[in-house]
Amino acid sequence: MQTHSVRVEKVKFSAALLGIAACLLADFMSFSPNRLAAGEGVSIPALGIWWETLTILGFCLGIGFLSFLPKQRIRIASLLLVNSLIAVLLLMAGQYANRVAGLENPYARASLGLGFWLLMFVAIVVAIESIQGREKNLFGRLTLLIIPLTIFLTFFLSGHLDHISLLKEFYNRQDRFVEETWKHLLLAYSSVGLSALVGIPLGILLYKKPVLESRGFFILNIIQTIPSIALFGLLIAPLAYLSNQFGWLQTIGFMGVGWAPAVIALFLYALLPIVRNTYTGFKSIDASIREAATGMGMNARQILMQIELPLISPIIMNGIRIAVVQSVGNTAVAALIGAGGLGIFIFQGLGQAATGLILLGAIPTIIIAVFTDLIMHLSIEWLQPRRKS
Repeated sequence: MQTHSVRVEKVKFSAALLGIAACLLADFMSFSPNRLAAGEGVSIPALGIWWETLTILGFCLGIGFLSFLPKQRIRIASLLLVNSLIAVLLLMAGQYANRVAGLENPYARASLGLGFWLLMFVAIVVAIESIQGREKNLFGRLTLLIIPLTIFLTFFLSGHLDHISLLKEFYNRQDRFVEETWKHLLLAYSSVGLSALVGIPLGILLYKKPVLESRGFFILNIIQTIPSIALFGLLIAPLAYLSNQFGWLQTIGFMGVGWAPAVIALFLYALLPIVRNTYTGFKSIDASIREAATGMGMNARQILMQIELPLISPIIMNGIRIAVVQSVGNTAVAALIGAGGLGIFIFQGLGQAATGLILLGAIPTIIIAVFTDLIMHLSIEWLQPRRKS
């Protein structure tokens, strides 16, 4: 008689336990009479509607149940479950906000609590764990983000979430939000673009000239260890001096504060992963490949452009991916030196103790970083088969 052991998926099972704890113990929402007053938390059971508690518990128990089933058979069920959980969470949050901070009480604030974010975290983790490694095509992987985004947009466009404090802060600063988002993207992506233009040749140089390798990486590692705020601050004085000496620099905005120190600092931070991956890629190429290319009569330039760079392009792109995700996060700090970006809302919110305003800057920054990372991953996966074919 054969016995079959049950293999529990630890990620789903742990997520289910976390979800149950968040549902019963953590504050799902908080209410404050105005924007500056301290909020009073309320858990899901305290909302007073029994079906809400049972529904959330049911979703969490369902996730726990799926953790005992073979992973390959429950992928679709897991995605349906967690996307339904996201929809119910948004429905409940909107209903509570409309009830306590609606048109009859315009100064009141209903904020998303720890319980809401923990349950959202549970849904996202289970979704990622369910789809990871299963879909290699573009559509399958993008579905992970498209479906939750569609659910959110449906509630957002319907006006159901309008009275949540985060959305109130958005509507109060809608034009400024769009402007600062574009600034954030421009600063982050342009600095990484400049780093790629410099970092790839520099990585090649360090490989070709071993005597420069240790010194080059020593300098890049030192730059990487400098805190971002400190680096932004160190650039203010020399750039201010240069702009005073050369008046034409001021006409293009190249000063001690603003976009110039931000781009330079982000450029320096992004160099290390690009240079390191370029160098590592060249080190990984088998010497026999170069010997075969030389035997075919190819010169050094032809070998570089037609053999070496195409071979290591996925490794270089992975370095660029790391750099751009890092740059998206560091750009938020650049708001401290007048560069703009989504960090403006974060620091304004910290100064005013306004959680909704902090989230208005933090959440889009996280979303941009996640989307950028996913698109870069997909680009690398999509290009590799074509390179091999």
